Amino acid sequence: MGLSTIIIVFILGSFCLGGMYFLVAFQQVKTMVRYYRDCFFQVDVQFKKRNEILVSLLERTFEHEAELKKSILNTIKQISKVEKKLLKRPEKMALNYKLNSLEKDLELKLKTLYKELDTNEDIQTKRALKSLKKFQHKLIGAQNNFNEAVSYYNKHVGRFPSNIIAKLFYASNVAKLRTH
Repeated sequence: MGLSTIIIVFILGSFCLGGMYFLVAFQQVKTMVRYYRDCFFQVDVQFKKRNEILVSLLERTFEHEAELKKSILNTIKQISKVEKKLLKRPEKMALNYKLNSLEKDLELKLKTLYKELDTNEDIQTKRALKSLKKFQHKLIGAQNNFNEAVSYYNKHVGRFPSNIIAKLFYASNVAKLRTH
């Protein structure tokens, strides 16, 4: 075996090892993307449950709260539209920021609603309010899971070769969701 054969075998072996290394890194990035998307689907489920309860609760409120009702329902519709877009690509930064701002707006409106409804003596309204607060806590838990998955992803894709793979096939960075 000559020197040229040894060099060729060494070069081919290096390419094979490098290719395997990139393949393993690609699978890791793909797994992390799947995980943070699954976490976002859980957030979406909690959003939908919370929004259903909110809508049913708003149907029971008094007429003097009509302006607040209309404002909250409008915000819920906007959140639902953004969620549908985010379900396709949760890594879209602009949509995450928009969802965060809509959630903040909804949170402020809900504080006003809670003050109004806490004085209400209707048992059904009190149950719905309690259920709404329970789902709000579940939503926060799902958002925290998503944020942890995104933190791990962002940290991992900051290193070689994951950063190259993420830039080629996925997002190089993903925005976190705002928790309340």
